[in-house]
Amino acid sequence: MSATQSDPQQRPADSRSRLTDTIRSNRLAQVGVVVVLLLAVTAVFGPLVSPYDPVEQNLAHQLEPPSPSHPLGTDQLGRDVLTRLLYGARLSLGIAVAVTGVRLVVGTAVGLVAGYAGGWVDEALMRLVDTLLAFPGIVLALVIAGVLGPSLVNVMLALAVVGWASYARLVRSNVLALRNREFVTSARLLGRSRTHVVVRHLIPNVVAPVVVLATLDIGGVILGTAGLSFIGLGAQPPTPEWGTMLASGRTYLQQAWWLVNAPGVCIMITVLGFNLLGDSLRDMLSPTQSAQMEQL
Repeated sequence: MSATQSDPQQRPADSRSRLTDTIRSNRLAQVGVVVVLLLAVTAVFGPLVSPYDPVEQNLAHQLEPPSPSHPLGTDQLGRDVLTRLLYGARLSLGIAVAVTGVRLVVGTAVGLVAGYAGGWVDEALMRLVDTLLAFPGIVLALVIAGVLGPSLVNVMLALAVVGWASYARLVRSNVLALRNREFVTSARLLGRSRTHVVVRHLIPNVVAPVVVLATLDIGGVILGTAGLSFIGLGAQPPTPEWGTMLASGRTYLQQAWWLVNAPGVCIMITVLGFNLLGDSLRDMLSPTQSAQMEQL
């Protein structure tokens, strides 16, 4: 029985060491870390330092170009674009973290139960997962959000419902590979309960790939939220959400280019940052786990 198998507490320390080495040796990983940290700081503190209200209209300053008083200009209702972007960063990041958290918890629970229980339980849960994965996620989310009605809460619910299946499949595949290992068998022979085996031996060994998938998933949730809001199913005006800002600014694309470019660039940089961070986390996994991630 090797140390990495029998001592789950050693694995987080080894993972932190590999992650540190990966970030130090990979400039793209460093870019991802910097972007994510800047986004987090902006989302938390940005709205606190802005002198403007994100929804207050000032028709005397409609469509003003970027200037010292309005670094990213104003929109068609005279609202400061930079202020709305800062509030939008908090909203977009909060939604992405919440939706990804729900996906992670539900998918991990289903994957653990399916992989460890086996038999008809595994078969039933995996057929449900296969059914969800058979539909394009954004199309299924579009249908759910359309049925429930335009609302940011409904969009969050729709994205959470369609996204947990990938976590379930990833966790199940790891549990199937772990449940017959020596350290799990030893725990069973010692009379440990199923709960003890799952909490003590299985969960610590599936945390790393799940965290990687969640990191990559955040960018997708941000894109999905912005896309559904862009077509009118998500956040409703005057909510300062990036997708809604894109939708309202497209009418003035030739007259006020900053209305579309500003939120578009923010979405692009944010998604790129999380993808780079997720790729760097994936690089520290074993080749087998990396291959599993690429299939999802």
